[in-house]
Amino acid sequence: MLSEESQEEKENDSLKDYALLVDPGRHSTDYVLYKPKYYAQRMKLEIQRAKKSYDDIKFKGDKFGNFKDYYGFSNVQQIFNDPRAIYAFLSINNGRILGLNGSCHRANEIRYVTARDGFGKLIFNIVLAKESPIMGNREEFPTAGYDELEKFSNNVQIEKEKFDNELSLHKKTAADCDTYGDNILDQSYKTKTDQSYQIQPLINRHKLFINQMKNFFKSNGVDYIQSRVKEYVADAGYLFFIEKKGDPSWYENFHDD
Repeated sequence: MLSEESQEEKENDSLKDYALLVDPGRHSTDYVLYKPKYYAQRMKLEIQRAKKSYDDIKFKGDKFGNFKDYYGFSNVQQIFNDPRAIYAFLSINNGRILGLNGSCHRANEIRYVTARDGFGKLIFNIVLAKESPIMGNREEFPTAGYDELEKFSNNVQIEKEKFDNELSLHKKTAADCDTYGDNILDQSYKTKTDQSYQIQPLINRHKLFINQMKNFFKSNGVDYIQSRVKEYVADAGYLFFIEKKGDPSWYENFHDD
């Protein structure tokens, strides 16, 4: 049986090809788990093709910049319309800012989530560690990720605080929140467990990917594109969600490298 330390090393090794984009906004934060190598290889291929076209056409001058805008807004961008390198997407509302009904223990609300098979647990654990306390969506029933929240509810190492929905009785407390009459959804979840050993390497790989692409595009005279790569990954994550690409049937004819 693996020791706890060995288990952590095994989990780290299994995630060595993945990266995590944490994209904060004013009212919400998006989490995108993806494989950067897939996008890096395809972007490099597009630039190589553009260079060949440049050499064949023999434009006057010696700058590759003639292709910069075209490939920045079309070919390279089109790569991210294929979200097959995305493995999980989760968006969370900042309850402290949105002013949800009552205080809801100041919990952050999971609004959107979809994940490929086997990655739901990981993205929920990441968000639990980064955004505690969290709670289920207050507008949908059953809420997205209900099964993962149920696992949290049964985990004695995760702190739970019940909502009481006392607003109608004019007894405003920190537990006031819209409730469903469902034990899984009518509480917030919080952890004090340090999971940085797992999360930070994923975030570091995203930063490394962005920097590598920045250097690559700059060295090829199309450095404008690099400023858009983070945005493209974020868009691919959202596309993965709205097109329900977490459904295993979408990948039946696709095999990872």
